[in-house]
Amino acid sequence: MSASYAIGRIRSQYPDIAKAEIESRLRYSTFVDATSKFLYFEIPKNACSTIKLYLREMKQAPALAPFTDWAPETNRNHFVHSRVNVPLPSLLDLSAAQQEEAIDSDDFVRLLVVRNPYERLVSAWKSKVFLREPGFGYVYRAVRGRDEPSGYEDLVSLAEFVDFVERCEDLSSCNSHWRLQSEHIFHRSIKYNSVFSTDTLGQALEAIAAVFAVAPPRQPRKANTSVEAVRAALTPETAEKIRRLYSPDFAAFNFSTAPPAALFRPPQEADPVARRLIEEVVERNILLDSLYGRWREASMGWRRRSRRRLARVKSALFPSRRESKRTVATDAAGASIPLSRSS
Repeated sequence: MSASYAIGRIRSQYPDIAKAEIESRLRYSTFVDATSKFLYFEIPKNACSTIKLYLREMKQAPALAPFTDWAPETNRNHFVHSRVNVPLPSLLDLSAAQQEEAIDSDDFVRLLVVRNPYERLVSAWKSKVFLREPGFGYVYRAVRGRDEPSGYEDLVSLAEFVDFVERCEDLSSCNSHWRLQSEHIFHRSIKYNSVFSTDTLGQALEAIAAVFAVAPPRQPRKANTSVEAVRAALTPETAEKIRRLYSPDFAAFNFSTAPPAALFRPPQEADPVARRLIEEVVERNILLDSLYGRWREASMGWRRRSRRRLARVKSALFPSRRESKRTVATDAAGASIPLSRSS
């Protein structure tokens, strides 16, 4: 495979990030249409489900294919996050010359959707941590020291999650749902010229429609909505931690460091029905997490057994050179005649 212009460009600016991590991020998070001169770099929790679903509409993609990888999803629309379900190549699927054009050419639209760091972290807590989504149990274990909550009151609070992020996470390389946005997109290496916020998502979709010369959607469709019964209790102390931890994003995207007033509203106490509903969702997520884990283990075991069987078949069909030297002649009846070592 030819040398990657994109990887070389990024490694020159980010020498501390492993080449494998750069490659993984570019292969999964970039979507390019070289003919229409369009590049989108997704950022989780920033309307990426909505953008990907819209890109699928632009390319007239078939129905979402479920369970194409081991990503533990809890919503059928979220199968859009399987890379095969968005029929646009990644930056690394292009030639070196095409990569250079996509990154450097003024004719290319390089689109981002960014989000206020306060709102983004609260959203990540609501949908991934508070409800203990499959794949995020490690946060609960780090905070509580055990696997499963005993009930509603035992769920991880926003303040506890922010303390976990401050104590345990490297924000340049941690889980992409709360990684620094500016670090995730390699902002020092790729100059984006079409940057929108989640508050102007409609304009982002209009920009995409203009690139593909189609009519824009009438109303942006939210593909991922957090549980409305959950209200974040943002305190001044927690807000200050977020401001400090995510200061590079506030600066890079010119967000105000003043927290949105709506996040300071008193927490809404869930009524008994809502509490029970949330507990049921958490139980479902724990069960799904276990089932996905067993599926992955079974799939890996099946692959290992298949490789061993294939190795045995290959060994029978294509014996090693040492074995073939022993039997290279046959008698008149067709029986093998072993040759001596000196022959």
